Amino acid sequence: MSKESTNKKSTPPKVIPAVEDSVLKLTEPPMSGERVEALHKLLIAAKLAVGNDVVKKIYGRATMQAVRHYQAANDLYVTGCVDEKTAAKLGI
Repeated sequence: MSKESTNKKSTPPKVIPAVEDSVLKLTEPPMSGERVEALHKLLIAAKLAVGNDVVKKIYGRATMQAVRHYQAANDLYVTGCVDEKTAAKLGI
């Protein structure tokens, strides 16, 4: 086997950009606070259900699903996390 064939570099697969620590996302324990409450208001205004998460004031599974629906409807990467582009589209 020649060195040329063993030194070939493969092209890495296309991946979704890494989620930054500053984004809103599903965590254990769930995220909460003013940013999550503001997100709930925006999602509700966009006619997306956030279930009991709004009462509990947490970024739970219902909020994640609402974010996923919002991302899909707005041609964004569907991650369920409020990344920089999703936040910009939401206006937060």
